[in-house]
Amino acid sequence: MIARGIRNNNPLNVRRSKDKWQGMKALQTDASFVQFETMAYGWRAAFVSTERGFFGRYKHQTSDYGYWGDLIFEVLTAYGCLQGCP
Repeated sequence: MIARGIRNNNPLNVRRSKDKWQGMKALQTDASFVQFETMAYGWRAAFVSTERGFFGRYKHQTSDYGYWGDLIFEVLTAYGCLQGCP
């Protein structure tokens, strides 16, 4: 049997939510996880959701993590990596 993340083109198993991810299949048959048209769209969603969760958590803190979170967020924003997300 093929792993669920591979079947869904969702390698890090991004869960279903109200977000309409770029590259989502029109018909979602998995009740828990998003299904993507290609693996590339699945990896993109995994990166964006990781960025939101990890770096967003540290963005406004005054610790060293906050500094690095802000820096990485600014670089990603400057290069347009976060535009049109999800």
